[in-house]
Amino acid sequence: MKKSVSILITFVLATIILFGQEKLDDILPLKDGKICYSGVIEVSGVDVEKVFDSARKWIVMNYFSDKPIVEMEDKKNLELVAEGYYLDIWNMGFIMSDRVEVWNKIWIKASNGKLDYKITAFRIRYTLENGERAYRGAVNSELENWLQSRDANRKKFYEQTDTKMKERILSLKNSIPRIN
Repeated sequence: MKKSVSILITFVLATIILFGQEKLDDILPLKDGKICYSGVIEVSGVDVEKVFDSARKWIVMNYFSDKPIVEMEDKKNLELVAEGYYLDIWNMGFIMSDRVEVWNKIWIKASNGKLDYKITAFRIRYTLENGERAYRGAVNSELENWLQSRDANRKKFYEQTDTKMKERILSLKNSIPRIN
């Protein structure tokens, strides 16, 4: 019995290692239980300050909440942390939908030949409306914990979020100057 359990645990761990990172509902990438998109954009031959400035401008254009909330900017080390949101549509049911703000933080660091990025701290914010009564309550929840009882709607929204984040990362990559 102990041998069977050991083999099963070994198989599960090997599968996780071989087939990539953990995902929320097999859709959103997780790191330490939190949604996290991260990577490195290779930009060899481009001035590192130009890379940082381009990424900073991209954040200003793509992260909004009147303006991006810059939590930390270190021009000496070419590092920046900002928070903002994009608007999305949450389909609550067959005919009901609502606009939601999808908040997240982005961290970037430019160094010789590359730009590291990490997008984390996903939150959903919106106000529930109900006919005559315009305010029933505000929702401000970590995306990982949101809609745990609504399987189909949650997965559709996670798919939308994943698509949106992949588009944003591609947009960030395309905003960085390259040497031709």
